[in-house]
Amino acid sequence: MILFECPYCAAQLQIDEGRAGRSMTCAFCKGQVEVPKPAKPRRREEYVVDVDDSLPAHGQLTAADIATLEQDEPPRKKKRRPKMEWHLFIGGFGFPWSPGAVLRWLLIALWAAVAGGLIYAALALGITEGLAEGNIYETIVAMLAGVGAVLAGLTCAGVAAIHGLTILLETTAGNDRMENWPNVVLFLDWVGDLWFIFNTAVVSVALGLGLAWLAPDLMGSRETIVAVTIFFVFPVLLLCVLETDSPFLPLSTAVFASLGRHGIAWLAFYVQVGGVLAGAAALVNYLGLQSDLRLAIPLGGLLFSAVVMIYFRLLGRLAFYCSVETETEEVPE
Repeated sequence: MILFECPYCAAQLQIDEGRAGRSMTCAFCKGQVEVPKPAKPRRREEYVVDVDDSLPAHGQLTAADIATLEQDEPPRKKKRRPKMEWHLFIGGFGFPWSPGAVLRWLLIALWAAVAGGLIYAALALGITEGLAEGNIYETIVAMLAGVGAVLAGLTCAGVAAIHGLTILLETTAGNDRMENWPNVVLFLDWVGDLWFIFNTAVVSVALGLGLAWLAPDLMGSRETIVAVTIFFVFPVLLLCVLETDSPFLPLSTAVFASLGRHGIAWLAFYVQVGGVLAGAAALVNYLGLQSDLRLAIPLGGLLFSAVVMIYFRLLGRLAFYCSVETETEEVPE
């Protein structure tokens, strides 16, 4: 990887060495930046040290000459943690409506609206009332609508999850615009990646249920304990499985260490996500009370799609911030 500084906004950027000499868009200021070529390290093996302080032979350096050269070298540098950048707080809330992402936002919203519409149809036809005399045909239609709602819901969950995972990985790599959107039609190409999301969700729910069993009176109800546990644990475990590149290994020392080294960044992430979820819950409650369900369902689909994309965008910003190599500062010897 090549680590360099944006000449416009001084942001730390990183990109694969294969892109050296090309141009890229800065993820923060949107400026066109030329990727520098990696500098070749100096080889100390080129000098043959002669321990004798007498006149050296041709092509050799004495110990005194090496000491003189080392005195002329720049001061040693030590690593320090990068400063908090405002870029951690921006660039995520308007992402679903940015160029290149708006069509994907509508795609996820469409699947969510189809699933919601089928659920509404099944309930309206009385799927919960069971078979009734003289109502067999409506009951069959309601059952078919219920099966369709389950299939559409699973498809919606898969499409939303793979898009969220793509946003997370691309943003963590420092890309402002997504270049590798998944092809929804080629289901077999990306269905295996859903294990990262599925296993993380299962482990998060299991931890919440375990905490509710150990301390049932901690937050008033079991549902509240599980919801709060998922809120705090899911992003940590998801970054762990991605860092270890195994959906069955949600333990990463690098991710857990970042909780201490970059605590302010994690706090900023949770505050932003909490605000997004609270705002979404308020809108859902308003749509359910004030609007007709036939109108609330497509609006809810658009809201669901936006929340998913914003959540993974913010998590990608956090992962990018925590993964950027530390800056250096001169320290006199």
